[in-house]
Amino acid sequence: MKKCTCSECGAYRYATIPASHVRPESGIVTVEPTCVESGCETYNCSVCGQEVIETIPATGVHTWVPDTMVSDATCTEPVRVGSVCAMCGALNGELVSVGEPLGHEYTSEITVAATCTEPGVVTFTCSRCGDSYTETIPATGHTEGESKYIAATCTESGKYVVCCSICGEIIRQDDLKDMDPALGHEYASTGTKDATCTESGVVTYTCVRCGDSYTEEIPAMGHTAGDSEYVAPTCTESGKYITRCAVCGEPIIEDNLGDIDPALGHDYVAEVTEPTCIKGGFTTYTCSRCGDSYVASETKPTGTHTPIPAVVMKAPTCQSAGIGRMVCKVCGEELGYGRIPALEHTWVTDDMGRCTCSQCGTEKDD
Repeated sequence: MKKCTCSECGAYRYATIPASHVRPESGIVTVEPTCVESGCETYNCSVCGQEVIETIPATGVHTWVPDTMVSDATCTEPVRVGSVCAMCGALNGELVSVGEPLGHEYTSEITVAATCTEPGVVTFTCSRCGDSYTETIPATGHTEGESKYIAATCTESGKYVVCCSICGEIIRQDDLKDMDPALGHEYASTGTKDATCTESGVVTYTCVRCGDSYTEEIPAMGHTAGDSEYVAPTCTESGKYITRCAVCGEPIIEDNLGDIDPALGHDYVAEVTEPTCIKGGFTTYTCSRCGDSYVASETKPTGTHTPIPAVVMKAPTCQSAGIGRMVCKVCGEELGYGRIPALEHTWVTDDMGRCTCSQCGTEKDD
């Protein structure tokens, strides 16, 4: 407490002075700062002796190396050099071009061959950078071959045709029409999908020569009533008697028992999900019979992080705490430098009954 007195009237009051640690002349630098990364140091308070961790700001002082090659020459760009920091790679000023670009070195490859009717493509690709361009190869055109006879089919008459000797495409044809007419289809039943109670069936007819086909519909049969069966009530529905189709088993008649055999109602069991630093908590209620569920009793996130060391700067022992860069175990947020708790002693009792820590040699009384 400090007494504060008015210089005019002599009135006074007491003010609280916030407690702060007293720094000794020097501490121990645990992590050296660089031009862009902060470091940290530790010291023991001269008043209370507590170990304190303080951040050392980044120096901001770069180590410039002039005429450092930043990029090699490419097909389109020359070598580029500049003044670069040896510690963090930062660039000081503009890059300077040295020499000339290498220029492209193209090789050719036919990527699409030309055909009788379609042009082709030749692709030129740079062996260094992969840059490419294409040129068109003209279509070759048809080459007339020998004339041949094609027999009549179900839908077309016989004919003589002249085909391309390269691709086989018909170039010219002479139909024989009445001299060799089309045969017409010869259909036979080749497959059936049976009709069901609710869906129609299909019979397929296929030509034995060419495979052409068509279908005819088979009408649905309709349901056939079978025996009645009892269905026990559930959480949301009352008990009932159901009459099913004797053929497909689908329910066709339903008699609800209502108040005689009412619905059971849900039997909810609560499961609590605790809140974390970033996510709120809630309670999930789930029915033990049918699995129906809902969420209630939502709470806000705690905002309290759970620190763990991401990088250990000073390992803890059984005699002293360690130091590390801390992050939150739950959300991963970086929390700065922090203390890692000291390890537990590893006690070992010898033949004489003495209890000693196997790590640091400290003895204790039983």
